[in-house]
Amino acid sequence: MKDPVEAYISAHSKSQFAGFLLAFLLSPLGLFYSSWKTAILLCIIALASATTIVGPIICWVLAVLINFGAVSSHNEKVRTTANLVKSQSGLKL
Repeated sequence: MKDPVEAYISAHSKSQFAGFLLAFLLSPLGLFYSSWKTAILLCIIALASATTIVGPIICWVLAVLINFGAVSSHNEKVRTTANLVKSQSGLKL
């Protein structure tokens, strides 16, 4: 049987590959998987600069690059939260 902390971490972690695939295929919309605040910002910028092709392309590249850091940050928060709850309260997750 799995350790409750490991089970919590595996259940709440996000996949780097899924994040990359969504950001690559859907541009800023795919970024909603990992960072909704950044996704909204990039969508607004892409729509505001839609008259030229340069703005949306830059937003697409940024979405793919930002995704890796956003997913890593989320996964680190999940690990930290799980370990903190276990160490401070002794509760099972």
